[in-house]
Amino acid sequence: MEPLSTQKAATLTGVPERTLNYWASTGLLSPSRRDGRGGYAGKSLRWPLEEMMLARTIREITQVLPPDVLRPFLDDLRGIFREAAQDPSCLDNLTPVLLYEPTELHLCRSSKEVQQLWENRKRGQQMITWGFEEVQELAIKWKEVKERQDDRTVLE
Repeated sequence: MEPLSTQKAATLTGVPERTLNYWASTGLLSPSRRDGRGGYAGKSLRWPLEEMMLARTIREITQVLPPDVLRPFLDDLRGIFREAAQDPSCLDNLTPVLLYEPTELHLCRSSKEVQQLWENRKRGQQMITWGFEEVQELAIKWKEVKERQDDRTVLE
């Protein structure tokens, strides 16, 4: 499936267009450009699934921390989301844990791992956990739409 326009990406992710454009201009997100021109004019941006998944994750984190906290982990998260774009089930039972000041990102497969991080965190270090459920739902919707498009192509 082709990457989506900023307007459609905003609708699907729940992140306002203006915020998507801002995060793109600051390098937090890396949408593609339709016409190859430089700059970040919203109408020329195209949003692949993994960038929309990243936008949802950043939106979740910004409820408690500034978005730049995730900057060191963007490539790791993109890699996970690239895999999830092909197989959303890879996110099953995966709990992201962000330890803050100093910042560390951990991806835990069990509550025991999360508990160990909590017990071993540095003094004063904050710990934030969230789920990938919304991101996984986005990947599943994307895959369903893509399959419907493929079915239409085959039928034509």
